[in-house]
Amino acid sequence: MINEQTLPDIQPHLRSVKMAYLLLFLTGGFGAHRMYLGRWISALGYLGLFVLAMFSLEPLVLLASAVWWCTDLILLPGLTKKCNEALELEFEQHPERFTHIDDTDIAPWARNKKEGMMYLFHAPARVAAFI
Repeated sequence: MINEQTLPDIQPHLRSVKMAYLLLFLTGGFGAHRMYLGRWISALGYLGLFVLAMFSLEPLVLLASAVWWCTDLILLPGLTKKCNEALELEFEQHPERFTHIDDTDIAPWARNKKEGMMYLFHAPARVAAFI
């Protein structure tokens, strides 16, 4: 059970508009910005359309992919705001989901403890898991 004294110290990890734009420009065709905002279904559609556009080279599919990318340039601030509102609402209703009191249920590479030299591989392992 969660100690009431630990609740004020925890906060949900809110999403950043700058990071969403960075992901859009660096990996826009793959839909990583939508994955970052928790929109997994549209991210998979984004990825599917991108793969279809790259392999078919049909002008209509390329145009649809470009239009969706340009639309996301405009929609990203609103999508980020909705994602953050959902995170804050979930935090208010279930703050225990945002705490890790016991590290036994967390993968060793995801723990915040620095155990020997292995902590040097944490960031690369997280990036590899994301990709």
